[in-house]
Amino acid sequence: MKRAVAKNWEFELYVNNHTRRSSFAQENLHAFCDTYLKGRSHIRIIDMAKHPELVVKNKICVSPTLIVRRPLPQRILVGDLSNTSRVLEFLDLAGRV
Repeated sequence: MKRAVAKNWEFELYVNNHTRRSSFAQENLHAFCDTYLKGRSHIRIIDMAKHPELVVKNKICVSPTLIVRRPLPQRILVGDLSNTSRVLEFLDLAGRV
């Protein structure tokens, strides 16, 4: 039995704003949400240099790192989010959006 697609998604993307890969991850996450979660997502971009306390608290080791806060369970994905099919599978959305 397939679970229903969540109504609200909350993402935190940890980036180093001085790298192309982090910029690419931001672009990819916004495009992904616009395409697959239109009007159902909230994205918080966190610059690791400006918020080291959050990096330590959330045990972030590399950038870019995506934390999916909602829906539960909370999940973490590392990378630039360029592989859309992988992101869909990771979010359990493959074949449902």
